[in-house]
Amino acid sequence: MKNRAQRNNIRFLIADPQGIVSRGLTSLIASFWKPCELVHFNNMESLMVQLRNNPMLVFIDPQLNSLDVKNFINDLKTINNSARILIFSSLNEMIYVVPLLKSGADGFLPKLAIESDIIIAVTLLLAGGKYLNQRIKEAMFDGILKGSDEIGSSKLSIKELIVADYLTAGHGVFEIADTMNLQTNTISTFKNIMFRMLKISNVIELAEKRKLAKRTHG
Repeated sequence: MKNRAQRNNIRFLIADPQGIVSRGLTSLIASFWKPCELVHFNNMESLMVQLRNNPMLVFIDPQLNSLDVKNFINDLKTINNSARILIFSSLNEMIYVVPLLKSGADGFLPKLAIESDIIIAVTLLLAGGKYLNQRIKEAMFDGILKGSDEIGSSKLSIKELIVADYLTAGHGVFEIADTMNLQTNTISTFKNIMFRMLKISNVIELAEKRKLAKRTHG
């Protein structure tokens, strides 16, 4: 893009476990917003230390190990209420966008987003606005017309949804606990809660529920 936005002292934090993705995002932001400071984190310990350094915009991938998105956003807003939070994720936005927005995020940006969408999202958030792509907006509008206030009508928490995706992909409790940097009994608890809430008894039934939600809203 030919026109370059000029900003002063904009500080971006990128919380993402994928280094290649973060480097690409960092390159784009650094070329468009000048001057700016960008700091990348792939673990929660380092990220939490930086929250008091007044970030203006934080990119968050909910799949960052040991990240509890809702608690993280609450902590960040408590420390710096003016910070803007953009979910940058490969998760199915039709399933996750409502619980993430309810947790306090200011927008959702798919990792497959094109360069212009990333620039629009960041520009809107820095100006105090919100960002959702057109596909999500249309789905939410359809949901309102149908009398539903949630895409996917899921009652599960963000972490429970992520655990559900791992389970239906064939991962076991111990493997999921290692991947998410959580205790095995925590994963087992999430699993039991999901089965109870969805009124199912096994992973096969869970997979069918997830397929139905994604087919209906994806």
